Amino acid sequence: MIAGKELVKIPDLYQGILGVVPQDPQTLFSHNRVWDEFAEMAIDEEAARTMASCFHLEHLFDSHPYDLSGGE
Repeated sequence: MIAGKELVKIPDLYQGILGVVPQDPQTLFSHNRVWDEFAEMAIDEEAARTMASCFHLEHLFDSHPYDLSGGE
């Protein structure tokens, strides 16, 4: 059960109640720099920088995503 509902009764499991994070980081990242990952998923550059700032990740912009720790 998820949120009090049986799984077979939830037509779309991804409606904000279930997320999936694969163990293989290669399935998540397609760029060689953290900044490029942020820039791709944001509406614009300002939104990418704001999002990164919220999580204090600006210092990782030039890092390769595979070089980050699990917590980063």
